[in-house]
Amino acid sequence: MARKNASKLKPRPDFPLTPHASGRWRKIHKGRPHWFGPLDDPEGAEARYRHQWPYILKGLRPPPMPGEDEDIEYTTLRDAINLFLEMKDGQRDTGELSDRMFHDYTTTAKLILEAVDGNRDIESIDLEDFILIRKRLAKDRGLVSLGNHITRARSIFKFTIDDGIRREPLHYGQRFSKPKAKSLRIEKRQRPDKTFTADQCRRLIDAAPNPLRAMILLGLNAGYGNQDIADLNLADIKTGELSVARGKTGAPRRAMLWPETVAALEAALEVRGTPKPEAEKAVFVTAYGNRWRRTAVSGADDGHKLKMSDAVTRAFVRVLDELKLRVDGRGFYGLRHTYRTTVDSLNDRAAVDLTMGHDDLQDMRGRYVRPESIDTARLQAVADHMRAWLFGEEGGEGE
Repeated sequence: MARKNASKLKPRPDFPLTPHASGRWRKIHKGRPHWFGPLDDPEGAEARYRHQWPYILKGLRPPPMPGEDEDIEYTTLRDAINLFLEMKDGQRDTGELSDRMFHDYTTTAKLILEAVDGNRDIESIDLEDFILIRKRLAKDRGLVSLGNHITRARSIFKFTIDDGIRREPLHYGQRFSKPKAKSLRIEKRQRPDKTFTADQCRRLIDAAPNPLRAMILLGLNAGYGNQDIADLNLADIKTGELSVARGKTGAPRRAMLWPETVAALEAALEVRGTPKPEAEKAVFVTAYGNRWRRTAVSGADDGHKLKMSDAVTRAFVRVLDELKLRVDGRGFYGLRHTYRTTVDSLNDRAAVDLTMGHDDLQDMRGRYVRPESIDTARLQAVADHMRAWLFGEEGGEGE
């Protein structure tokens, strides 16, 4: 529509809307057109404009006009996030996404909605909002956790583009970037040491009742963390060996077991609880029939409200307190840190990675050294090295 003809269509010179070739009245805000009705109804279009424009200027979703249905083309930030979570929930149902990862996505989503009004139009979310979101994500957490939240937040907003929920490009700006590697290194140096000495590890093993003793030995023998313990199934345990894909990444994982670990696992099975159907295959079952770490739905009416229950941490902390070994930031996962720190002195990175379930394709060795090429002797060497560190002579390495 030519500009000179457009002015003729306006019912008066100060009419706030502009006619468009599509046959509708429109007004542009922040580069995005907003539509208010057909050209043959200027009075209705102006009434709709007067009603909606104050909300649009604030980036809010206008309520429908009296007697009109809500505009289904207007997607709020909350609606977009719920669509993302529904997609992720479907992946959780098919086993493509873990309960823990789904829990992490919902946590990030809630923090986004705490920073920005969920009734805002998804198209209106811009640089200033991402600054507010990053500030909320950073509150009361370290830089590693902040970086993880930013990664998940970017996934949420990328979904809105990929699925056509948002039409305009996203502009995060540099102030929504993840923490720099230098800052992460500085923070890491300032954090308390999460590892245990060999003497402390032996004291933990001696003080822990089964099945916790078996869990501690798995942490030290094979670098098992809390979720690894909970995910371990009966079929994963072979004679003197563990062979399982790590649930967190799906990476293959193998480790040779010490005689002490095998004996502790046998003793743990003797005190195994009666499992509920979802824990029937688990090695470790609580007295209530659950896996020792699980994500539970806390609200029957909202599947997005999840609560993490970690019996591994609770049992381990009790032993730490009993031995007066409790240190802020050091828990059961510290056994995995201890394992990695100790076996890193071996000149066999590929074998160590296989025992831990690491699959580093960023490293060229990860591209060419396949897990199936690592023989049992190399895995046994890793296990023997860790066992010598743990059960060596008094005053030896690790004291």
